[in-house]
Amino acid sequence: YLVLSFPTGRLTARADRLLAGAVIVLVAVLYLPTVLLVERFPEPSPWSTCSAGCPDNALMIAGSEPGLVEDLLRPLREYLTVALFAAVCVRLALRLATSSRLMRRTLAPVLTVAFAHFACYAALIVARRAAPGSDAVDASMWALSLTVPLTAVGLLFGIARWHLFLAIASQNLAGRLAEHPDPGELQAALSETFDDPALQIVYPREAGGWVSGSGDEVAPPVPGSGRRLTEVHDDGRVIAGIVHDETLAGEHAFIDAARAYAVLTLDNRRLGD
Repeated sequence: YLVLSFPTGRLTARADRLLAGAVIVLVAVLYLPTVLLVERFPEPSPWSTCSAGCPDNALMIAGSEPGLVEDLLRPLREYLTVALFAAVCVRLALRLATSSRLMRRTLAPVLTVAFAHFACYAALIVARRAAPGSDAVDASMWALSLTVPLTAVGLLFGIARWHLFLAIASQNLAGRLAEHPDPGELQAALSETFDDPALQIVYPREAGGWVSGSGDEVAPPVPGSGRRLTEVHDDGRVIAGIVHDETLAGEHAFIDAARAYAVLTLDNRRLGD
């Protein structure tokens, strides 16, 4: 869930919700019930294994482990887990490939490590099934254990990288707009500073709708398009709108700076007229 919902914390895409739901069902149906039936649990990591004097499963309710667990439940859940993790890896790769340049700044470190984590998990399951006592199992366990802290570092690095970008962009924007540019220069400055080539400043029509600076009609972005329209208000009325990357929608640093400079620029234009 953390990986699929990063960085917003919400599963906005249907594919992400289906994958997260499938994992929950898999754990609830094929993993948790076997806690009461297995004699020993799989080794979680190379340094937390039990080699001598291992205690019995205190939660086990059967006299011995039923053959159904080893012959059916364990193989089934492992195959399904590998399939789900493979689907998650595909989903992460597609998301990174289709993301805007802005979103990649945050997603790249997180999804790269997450991709390695799920791949190592799947490799460990396959190795345990194919050759339980081989070096491949130990190597997969070490690799999987290493990706856990790396995933946390990736999350932290992605967030820090994003906020650093916003801080630098806001500082650079202030320097570029110190000479009170016209609306066209404002649009170019916002677009280049926040790395959003498609950013556009639009203006409301009296009859409704929006037009560009050249007078062409502009349709507002539709949900799911990756774009967002932020209105610019002055004294309670809408004087302009900014069509920008959806990634910037919840960032106050961008919204506040864009609105402030847009109001200032448009006021200067009205005074000049």
